[in-house]
Amino acid sequence: MADDFLARIPGLPEPDLRAYLAGARRYRREAVEAAAAELQRRGLPLSPGEWAALRPEPEPPRTGLFRDAAGPRLPRIRLVTGLILGAGAAGALAARIWAVRQDLPFELEPTDSKVYLRQMEMVAGKSNLVASQLRHGWEALWAPPALPWTLLVLALALAGAFWRVTTRP
Repeated sequence: MADDFLARIPGLPEPDLRAYLAGARRYRREAVEAAAAELQRRGLPLSPGEWAALRPEPEPPRTGLFRDAAGPRLPRIRLVTGLILGAGAAGALAARIWAVRQDLPFELEPTDSKVYLRQMEMVAGKSNLVASQLRHGWEALWAPPALPWTLLVLALALAGAFWRVTTRP
């Protein structure tokens, strides 16, 4: 069924073959190419308009968020991505050098005692313990031993997200 038009084209008269070329958008590309090949086989010349029907139409340029990153934008994207990574690495290094760990005055934290944890569980249940642990974990990310790593991971994530959004096809 798919090759029926290929079998019919050699038997078509010249006006029908030229109709394939004139209405190239209405027919499959293979049919138009077969009609042009048949006209050439018969020794009939093709007009410039008929040759134009054989050329594929260029794709319209993509604009907006989904445009290509190729071309003059790519060096700027690389520069901004490098600046984001550099600023994140510099911030992490500065935090590593100048951040001072604050010691507890009594070397004990009240939230570490079993009595305190038991009272928290009695007052608000297990969800209060989980919320307290999450809050302390979040605060620990912004304290000196983990702060440089937190800043570095955030810079990597920001640079990766920037690169992904700006180079998306």
